[in-house]
Amino acid sequence: MIGRFLEIALERKGEPALADDRQAWSFAELSDRVRAYSEGLARSHKRPIIYSALPGGPDQVAVFLACLSVNAIHVPVPETIDPEQLRRCSSLLPPDAILFDEELDLEGLQQRYAGALPQNCILLLAGMRAPTVLSGVRGHGRLCSLPESVRFANFDLRSAEKPRALLFAEANFRADLEQSAAHFEAYAGQRLFSVLGPSDPVSCSVVLGHLMQGSGLILSSCQSMGEQIEQIRRERPRGLLAPAQWLQRALSLLDFGRDELPSLKEIVLAAGPASFDLITQLADAFSGLPIHIRYGIPESIGALLRYDYADAADGFRPGYLGQALPGVELEDLPLLGSGRASELRLRAPSLAIAYTEEFGEWELLADENGWFGSGDVVQKDPRGGIFQNLWGRRPPPKPRHGVAG
Repeated sequence: MIGRFLEIALERKGEPALADDRQAWSFAELSDRVRAYSEGLARSHKRPIIYSALPGGPDQVAVFLACLSVNAIHVPVPETIDPEQLRRCSSLLPPDAILFDEELDLEGLQQRYAGALPQNCILLLAGMRAPTVLSGVRGHGRLCSLPESVRFANFDLRSAEKPRALLFAEANFRADLEQSAAHFEAYAGQRLFSVLGPSDPVSCSVVLGHLMQGSGLILSSCQSMGEQIEQIRRERPRGLLAPAQWLQRALSLLDFGRDELPSLKEIVLAAGPASFDLITQLADAFSGLPIHIRYGIPESIGALLRYDYADAADGFRPGYLGQALPGVELEDLPLLGSGRASELRLRAPSLAIAYTEEFGEWELLADENGWFGSGDVVQKDPRGGIFQNLWGRRPPPKPRHGVAG
């Protein structure tokens, strides 16, 4: 994938690739930064694990692409991660280096996280004024038992008692890109505005998809919603990618719609399900504009289900998550004594290959046939597709296979 990106960067070297409210990079500038990070990581004697606490902007993307190109693991973490949270994350995947924004004080960061870091982990600043080449990262190799294909990890911290680190391979991203190719092709030479930022598997997949098509991506790192809306007006993107909750709040607080954003051709909700009220508001504010809901789970790169419609008159059904995307197989196991409710099982090439709940040990996510019991309690729609039950997610059963020390 990196080879393909570098080819596109050479073809479109002067065209805009990534931008946020602080900086804009052409394809040539982005590829130069990726090479600089890659060269530093390639000097590591052992396999480095890089935590990136950078804002959701171009440098975050460059680190991710560099880790894909060499034998390194990219782990995005919140910019304002607290010491206890960092300590818990480090107990699962101990970092060799943590990258912070160049605007921060390095000495203050070292004091703040002194008791939360593993031995020999270094803190670095990165940004346009402080280009980090990662030449001091050595790689401790203490997690040499991790699958060799792992290039990305994402923390699932919903359970404070039992957090997990989900492990993804380059093949997961490649599979999602192939599944979403037609959608990304529509943006060739155009731009998407993302409120999500490249800090999770879904967002990283979107970033890769657009860069591989040679289209530009605007990543919002503005702090206030008003600033984000103003940036959308100014940048005039073809599409808007945002969580349903963000759009709900934006429509209730600010007056904006299709008349003010004539360049918009579609809205993509990346974190369904959407409420009926939100769909009604979107239909009123953006009359006739295609709206797409893409629904996924933390254990997958990209979306698994989709629900597309032009306006609320198409018959929006509250709680409806949509139908499986190509390549995604769904299976529902009835729950005894619960009527029509079932537990959702799925099989998809975008599923994480493994996870770790304890330092140095990992387990395969799916069973020997590739099926993963998500724990999501759902109802199957007789007309096709899936409804989510209000019960939410049950704790998924712990697999008893694939253990490695």
